[in-house]
Amino acid sequence: MPHSGPAPCLRQRIGGDNVVPYHQVTHGVTRMDAFAASLRIGETPPGRCSRGMEVPTRSLLLTTIWLVQYPRGMRSDDGWQSAEARPAKGATMDRQASQARAERFRQLHRDGMLVLLNAWDAGSARILEAAGCPAIATTSAGISWSYGLPDGQQLTRAQVVEVVERITRSVSIPVSTDIEGGYGETPEVVAATVRAVVEAGAVGINLEDVPGAAGEPLVDVPRQCARIEAARRAADELGVSIVINARTDVYLLAVGDPATRFEHTVQRLNAYREAGADCLFVPGVRDATTIGELVQAAHGPLNTVGGPGAPPLAELRRRGVARVSLACRLAQAAFGLVQRGAREILEHGAWQTLEGSPTAAEMNALMAGRDRFWDTRQGAINEQQIVATDNYMSPTVGMLDAR
Repeated sequence: MPHSGPAPCLRQRIGGDNVVPYHQVTHGVTRMDAFAASLRIGETPPGRCSRGMEVPTRSLLLTTIWLVQYPRGMRSDDGWQSAEARPAKGATMDRQASQARAERFRQLHRDGMLVLLNAWDAGSARILEAAGCPAIATTSAGISWSYGLPDGQQLTRAQVVEVVERITRSVSIPVSTDIEGGYGETPEVVAATVRAVVEAGAVGINLEDVPGAAGEPLVDVPRQCARIEAARRAADELGVSIVINARTDVYLLAVGDPATRFEHTVQRLNAYREAGADCLFVPGVRDATTIGELVQAAHGPLNTVGGPGAPPLAELRRRGVARVSLACRLAQAAFGLVQRGAREILEHGAWQTLEGSPTAAEMNALMAGRDRFWDTRQGAINEQQIVATDNYMSPTVGMLDAR
């Protein structure tokens, strides 16, 4: 019978003393095929509003999961592995697997312009993977907001590593991590941060040149180069050839005379490339002509930010941009939906903002990673047993939207 209310700690015992956390256990889900197939970048699921993927309804965040007697599969390149095959939290990373993901991520930068969408937790990462992303990056702003903090060097290394570990355990695609300024000034501290995120499963990093010392907006070039070199050595010592995306905030922070910003930016980009950066990131530039000139002047692949106000992807591709990140844009949209929905409910007593969101069944299917039960003892469970309506009622799951 279904649970009568949310359990404070959901977990299921799978044979003997092997306790599997609830997020590693599958449950009844259907109607996933059309939904997952429609979750492609730039498309809207059938029957959904034109806003596309939006934050799930409140019930999806409070739903009680009906646990079943077998572990959920883990997605891998060659099929599904059992949950027991997934490394336990805190286990030594699989360096061979990490290096394979790093090489895959590196190759994506050679196969044409990479559109890299940004997640802030395991759930958003799963959504992006299902949408067809070949790789994802994290957004430090989104992670900060999820902790209830403002963006801008407010996170600790431990907080970032915790999120990275959850994300990399939830997806099979390469994950690049925004480590902001490295969570410390010295090359040694940056190296320690890189070791921590690589051991958590990341195969790429963003390292920015802020904040500078003594009130300066930017870290001086020699010191930033030393920090990049330390990041490279730290990853190499772990046997993982991570992709280092070196970011300069000359334009974003409007550093110096506008007439000197282009030359200042190019100087920094090329010094960072020489220090070992694989990709060069310049946020804050929206003019297509300037972006094209940076592509020509930089000695390595250029990363820019996409989203409202930026040139279309086709134009960025034509200008020779190698990588386009969304930064915090998706997180902004998600948190903005919560804000608009709350205001509409509290001020107008309506909930049109919430219409068009995925159903609880669709979200649970997405997080489970497949479209139906699979019991290794009995084979596939009869599909009628796991049909979920828009109100999310089924014989196996029960009515959960009331939670």
